[in-house]
Amino acid sequence: MNLASVINIIAIGQALVLAAIYINRGKLAGRSSPFLIVLLFIFSFDLFHDMLIHTRLFYSFPFLLGLGSAFTYVKGPLILFYVIFYLKPESKLKPVHLLHLLPFVIKQLEMWPTYSQTTAEKTAFLDSYYQSLDLGQVMTPDLVSWYGVMWHLHPFIYLVISIAIIRKQLSNQSSLRQKDQKQTKRLLIIICIYLTIWLFNVTTYYLSGSLPWLHQYYWEFATTASSLAILALAYTNLKDAPPHLAGLKSQPAKTVRPPEPLLQQLKEELITNKAFLNPNLSLPMLAKALSTSTHHLSSALNHELNTNFPDHINRYRVEEAKRLISSAESARYTLEAIAEAAGFNSTASFYRAFRKFTGQTPNQFKKEIQVS
Repeated sequence: MNLASVINIIAIGQALVLAAIYINRGKLAGRSSPFLIVLLFIFSFDLFHDMLIHTRLFYSFPFLLGLGSAFTYVKGPLILFYVIFYLKPESKLKPVHLLHLLPFVIKQLEMWPTYSQTTAEKTAFLDSYYQSLDLGQVMTPDLVSWYGVMWHLHPFIYLVISIAIIRKQLSNQSSLRQKDQKQTKRLLIIICIYLTIWLFNVTTYYLSGSLPWLHQYYWEFATTASSLAILALAYTNLKDAPPHLAGLKSQPAKTVRPPEPLLQQLKEELITNKAFLNPNLSLPMLAKALSTSTHHLSSALNHELNTNFPDHINRYRVEEAKRLISSAESARYTLEAIAEAAGFNSTASFYRAFRKFTGQTPNQFKKEIQVS
């Protein structure tokens, strides 16, 4: 055990604590939090795995052999999904997005022979590995194979795409509050730090074949850098997190806070201007009408009203439909016509939303009105 090991252990603890905080907050932590939680667990495992190798405590956990690179092909997609859902909480995860995990599945199938080895076989491999290290032998880096190149290029592609998405968001953020700009810039910094660590790790990996002394200190450099990045992530998220995470130590979970000006503007836009009557109304359109960003408006709906854009708009449409059904002229119109007049773009969505918010179908509601 040395200083690098101590920093490593602290970083693992910080990552697990931060993951526990996000898990405890549930939906209030935002739709991007599940991706961050999984990433934190993966980073914690990677640091733990590397520490076992360096301290030779791996002999106590031989069943973990082969898992060191198991999650390489899942980190990039998780980072990309985290960035997308952080900037645009209204985004939806579609089945086609699972194709991003195909390299990860292929890697697991490839590693199955290693996973299925007996404890004795894995222990023998560790004996051979550590004996080579003691003799000063260094494994030659894989410089040319498709697998070797892709193993390092895969995270790089996703990190670059993530940075490009964040930079595009910042360039369109003139109407955002200063706090939102600060949080988005912090996200960019964190991704850039991780990209720097990735470049450092890859560079030292390829140089270790010609510079044996570099291989000797590779673990200390690489894990210390990764550990400090996780500590920075934990610090920034705990110190200056989004409103639903920051400053909750003294607040009950269900504390009702006064609405912000944006929510007042939103209410006026929906009640006075009846924006919900537009069947093609979208989050960007509504955000533009309120002179704000989609990210800011979506965050306000999620964190202040604990709802999302479709549900919030459909509540108003259902109330409008109830008003029309209850009116004296309702007998002249079909429920389909009322659905259209209330802003629904299809009868199916009208029936679905009406039942969701009233617990009954439009026909049942209409019959109750007629009886009374």
